[in-house]
Amino acid sequence: MQAQASTSSTWRSATCSEPGVRASARSWRGALALLLALAAGAGGAARARVFATQEEALARLMPPPIRVERRTAYLDEAGARRVEALCGAPLDHQVVPYYVGLKDGAVVGYAFTDTHIVRTLAESVLFALQADGRIRSADILTFDEPPDYQPGERWLAQFGDRGLDDSLSLKRDIRALSGATLSSRAVTAAARRVLALFQVIVRDPQEAAPGPGAGSAPPAAPAPGARSPEGRP
Repeated sequence: MQAQASTSSTWRSATCSEPGVRASARSWRGALALLLALAAGAGGAARARVFATQEEALARLMPPPIRVERRTAYLDEAGARRVEALCGAPLDHQVVPYYVGLKDGAVVGYAFTDTHIVRTLAESVLFALQADGRIRSADILTFDEPPDYQPGERWLAQFGDRGLDDSLSLKRDIRALSGATLSSRAVTAAARRVLALFQVIVRDPQEAAPGPGAGSAPPAAPAPGARSPEGRP
């Protein structure tokens, strides 16, 4: 099986686990990102900036009468490797929370939050997807690096209506930020990762399986102090 999916009406973020020996490389990358983020919180809290919570951004992007439903996909090792192959970027977690916008029973959009390290500090970007899986918008929720390295709305707008193809690259259609190449690279990799997750979790239902029902226990609990993909403890 590639993935298991469960549905929840709560807003609370899911935590991550790294099952399997073959997931060790992702575990090390995730541990490094966690250590860097914790160091940033201890020594650079004054620089940390929150522009919107995930709930605020979702309410703006999917206002009533759209109903936002939170779901969680549990990727197995094969699914995680497939995501990495599709996007050409590392995947540091196999538990993936995402959101589905529903109106009159029909899907009108999706949303995924990607939290990653830019230079030495973290940022979280919320990608809203159209019903067909193309990117609708990219919004920065948090950015801990110095303001000079932060992508602006005009630069982020170039991700609109993009799909997962060769043009979604700094070597092709995505122009780099002057003086902030690492920021450009981080957001572009995040966009490709989110689109690959959508393809494996949502677009290919024959490779996913129904997840645990309401009240069922999720896969193995994360280690103490682990952080979710949204960067929360």
